[in-house]
Amino acid sequence: METNFESIEARVDYLKKIFTQLKDWEDKYKWIIQKGKNLEESSTLSEAEKEDKLRVSGCQSQVWLKSFYDEKSNILSFKANSDALIAKGLVGVVVSIYQHQEPAKILKHSPDFLIDLGLSENLSPSRSNGLYSMLKQLKLYAQVYELMNLKQ
Repeated sequence: METNFESIEARVDYLKKIFTQLKDWEDKYKWIIQKGKNLEESSTLSEAEKEDKLRVSGCQSQVWLKSFYDEKSNILSFKANSDALIAKGLVGVVVSIYQHQEPAKILKHSPDFLIDLGLSENLSPSRSNGLYSMLKQLKLYAQVYELMNLKQ
């Protein structure tokens, strides 16, 4: 999934369209794994960047998520990685939805699309918990930068 769509909702709609076109959950898992393998280089943490402080707690696999904030444009960007293919794909999906957005827009957006896609019910409980931990960490980054904006 490309990240050049303007709004979060347009990205979610695109993701829903992809999932609708996939026949079954085996195909959806394959797509998620491929998403992780094809995570844009600009969005992938290198081995050297995988610091303990960037690990997402609550994930069974090791997942790292780092934020970058551009004060001038008020845009938040992310880099991520994982040691497991499905987890890397899931964090890739989450990052691609919220990449290059304003913190306030990230915070306002409900993650209901995860339910709409069936991810909550078709992932194992540990993967589902990990997915929500990734999203929670991403939103915490957005919250920090939004609070910084409000103090200025």
